[in-house]
Amino acid sequence: MRTVRAILLACLGALLLVGGSSCGCNKKPTEADPVIATVDGREIHASALVAEYETVPAEYRARYAANRRELLDFMINRMVIANEARAAGLDQDPAVVQRIEQAREFATTTGITDPDRRDALLHDAEQRILIAAMRERVLAEIEVTISNEELRALAAKTSGGDLPSEFIELNGIINTDRAQVEAARAELAAGTAFAKVHTAYSTERNQHLGSFSDTTLDTMPDALRAVVEGVENGGLTDVFEMDGRFVVAQVTRRSAVVDLEPWRHQLVLQKQDEYFRTWATDRKTHHRITVNAKRLDEVQLPNAPAPANP
Repeated sequence: MRTVRAILLACLGALLLVGGSSCGCNKKPTEADPVIATVDGREIHASALVAEYETVPAEYRARYAANRRELLDFMINRMVIANEARAAGLDQDPAVVQRIEQAREFATTTGITDPDRRDALLHDAEQRILIAAMRERVLAEIEVTISNEELRALAAKTSGGDLPSEFIELNGIINTDRAQVEAARAELAAGTAFAKVHTAYSTERNQHLGSFSDTTLDTMPDALRAVVEGVENGGLTDVFEMDGRFVVAQVTRRSAVVDLEPWRHQLVLQKQDEYFRTWATDRKTHHRITVNAKRLDEVQLPNAPAPANP
């Protein structure tokens, strides 16, 4: 069960830090603070858009200063979802009511004495609680399925490259005398244990030539890559020359096992977000929404970055 502190963090904490935003539903429109939109008869004032803009991280402000309709749409979407929650009776759900009451109780401890400011914070807290409840109900009706192909694609994208599907390990017998290496290859082909042949013929104590994946074959020496291609698991390369010595390599191939589970939760959340956005977009068509484009364009956003030079 969520504690009062958790509700603070989810619903009021951010609002107190950045100032929050409110639709300004209880305000009377003035020339200085006109109505720029309505949702089901509830007004959104210019001051609410300014308050919303002030919560935007600095790196995104130029984007929303140039496209304030996008920012307004975020506000409209939240109001639509909250209205959907009320229509579904979620505002009467005991758990939701309890969360809202806890938020109200916390608001009394913030030291905010301005009743309009306090009401605005409580309005936003109630809206966020209703949205969370509506999201929970909508997502409870679907089952998100994730394929391994989707997980691999996300993991590859996150990792900045393709994921390996095969690992290749190479062990070799090396000698400056080609005849010795040819004899070693013949014994290996006849089934003699690699370790025994290596001891008898190789002048190099280290038999390991390297481990590679199918995504890192470009790091394999050219001479080695040319003879490894096409050799099956457990097979032998032809004798080849590398760095002035002769080599025969035994190739071990195995499927790459990549742990994809760390990406599963991320992909589930991503699909849930996409579904909920689609659901909310569809529900907007069932609500009465008006936007005063002229008034919207006239809103003065504080400290808005200058537009980039064309």
